[in-house]
Amino acid sequence: MSKPNKPVPEQRNIGIIAHIDAGKTTVTERMLLYSGRIRSAGEVHDGAATMDWMTDERERGITITTAATTCDWHDCSITILDTPGHVDFTAEVERSLRVLDGAIGVFDGKHGVEAQSETVWRQADRYGVPRLAFINKLDAVGADFDAAVLSVAERLACRPVPVTIPWGEESGFEGVLDVIARTGLRFHGETGSEIEVTEVPAEHRDRVDEAREKLVDVLTSLAPDEVAEPLMQKFLAGEELTPADFDAPLRAVTITGAVVPVLCGSALKNIGIQPLLDGVVRWLPAPQDLPPIEADLVAEAGGTATRLRSSEEALLGLAFKTAHDRHGDLTFLRLYSGTLERGGQFFNSRVGKPERAGRIFEMHADRREELECARAGQIVGIAGLRFTATGDTICEKSNPVRLEPPTFPQTVITQTIEPKSSAHRDKLADALAALSREDPTFVVDTDEDSGATVIQGMGELHLEVLASRLRRDFKVDIRIGQPRVGYRETATRSAEAEVVMQRQIGGRDHYAKVRVELVPDQACVDGPRVDVLASTEAIPREFRTAVHDGALAGASAGPLGSYPVIYARVRVLDGATRPGEASDVGFAQASLEAVSKAFEAARPRLLEPVMRFVVTVADEHFGAALDELNTRRAEIGAVAHHEEVRSIEGLLPLAESFGFAGDLRSISKGRGSCSLEPHSFAPVPADTARRVLGLMPE
Repeated sequence: MSKPNKPVPEQRNIGIIAHIDAGKTTVTERMLLYSGRIRSAGEVHDGAATMDWMTDERERGITITTAATTCDWHDCSITILDTPGHVDFTAEVERSLRVLDGAIGVFDGKHGVEAQSETVWRQADRYGVPRLAFINKLDAVGADFDAAVLSVAERLACRPVPVTIPWGEESGFEGVLDVIARTGLRFHGETGSEIEVTEVPAEHRDRVDEAREKLVDVLTSLAPDEVAEPLMQKFLAGEELTPADFDAPLRAVTITGAVVPVLCGSALKNIGIQPLLDGVVRWLPAPQDLPPIEADLVAEAGGTATRLRSSEEALLGLAFKTAHDRHGDLTFLRLYSGTLERGGQFFNSRVGKPERAGRIFEMHADRREELECARAGQIVGIAGLRFTATGDTICEKSNPVRLEPPTFPQTVITQTIEPKSSAHRDKLADALAALSREDPTFVVDTDEDSGATVIQGMGELHLEVLASRLRRDFKVDIRIGQPRVGYRETATRSAEAEVVMQRQIGGRDHYAKVRVELVPDQACVDGPRVDVLASTEAIPREFRTAVHDGALAGASAGPLGSYPVIYARVRVLDGATRPGEASDVGFAQASLEAVSKAFEAARPRLLEPVMRFVVTVADEHFGAALDELNTRRAEIGAVAHHEEVRSIEGLLPLAESFGFAGDLRSISKGRGSCSLEPHSFAPVPADTARRVLGLMPE
């Protein structure tokens, strides 16, 4: 029997986002436990968490892939995406936030905002996702709720407003104080499912009242008049405010992002999770609370189409993830409008082909519950799709539209890969194809010089996990080369070049002349762009596509080491041909050669990926850690001191980061930690560039 669908107003689609080890998977486990979705919560440190279902996740104690699940709370259906906290898997966070209506940012009560929590918060900012904040681990030594909230305000440039505050901290942490209801909450029983509601203890009343007055002040000043007015009138009249008086204005400012409600607790100690679930239902949006969806029309005339978030509207959805498991490929779909029946057809506007939804599932980590249909607002898995990939739009064939797909960072690290025996060659190719369909930041290529297969990813751990999956899940015996840096090339000055292509090919004369200008452009972060200027009337319109494609091919690899090109733009300035000798081949080749020639004159420069790092060590190991960073060409940005621990932030070339984690563990006697995330590309020092390009010995 299939599971019934919830109406749109009773749906919540949320993500759990955080820095690694902040406790977000434990928070998710407790949410599932208290909602009755699971009978007992598995612990991450035991390798038994429900949401960390992959073998690599359980062995490493980290989340690697986004897992989806759904639970019910107060008549609402809450779909939860538990995202990774490690920067190597940031694509999982990116594509999840693209389709979510809300999120919970989980922060360590001792460390507050950390490197990756800042990164995922910026990702949520980019997609305009409303958020709650949960300050976790307040039972830990050194936990400081007020300092954590302050770090959220200062580092994330938002307005956090506590709605629960801690009842004690560190070893004395015994519950939470509800600012809105003016009550104390203790959590009893083996799993914390029994809630004791008490009056606020006398020693905490002033703090609760102060927090409540600040909340009233924020809501009356920021919420729309129609929802703030009733609260303001009751407050000014001295009437007792009820929790219901706060809900409409707090919900309004949360949805707009003007305010971030802050709750607190300790997921591992079963404290504070039920109020967090209440907050999801009360203050985060249902799909219908958000603006209508706008999509680009695929028709030549262009323009946009608008869809209300309703099952009665035309079909519109976004495929945001493909997963491969023992059952085959499964496509994760966010449906914004319309209804998709099991076995029903839809149109993929990217490939321009119809698809049929074989079976539709509500996901619970690696388990599936079949649905008869998917309706507006839902996030589901669909089996049996042939063409649909990450970022594709599904719609109706009669009115094809396209949604903006998620954006993904560039890969920064490469390795060679080969099967241990020729018998596994085809098997490896199929496995690599499956993994690249699943992960947009995993790129498979071929080295032109050696013919070797090269894999590219976001970091050492990323490629290490994928290699493990090749061996374990796909049963392929492989050999992996040493990690290599994904260098880039760019132009440092503008340069023009003109090329005449005059050849006889296939018994026919081809003539084309193209003049181009290559200019540095920091806006071209994902690769070179080509503008065929409208003034170039000498190039017949039917050959402009060939000119564009040829110029792009010429700019795709730099002249120094054939590395990919960034921060550069090509302007096609002029061209010419002769009657009867114009062709796509001629214009494409002339454009390619002209760009290559211009690049040689544009003072090309080698760029290297630079990582933002945060190193945390005890005071006694601070000097040694700093020395190690300096030997690796690190640029130190800031140093902070918290009790007996120092944190060092700065920038480190990726090439110098290999092996750093192991050296740091040795320096700090196993107590130091380091996080790295891609930051930018920067010029390579001259001596290093000559070595990379083979112009001087290693």
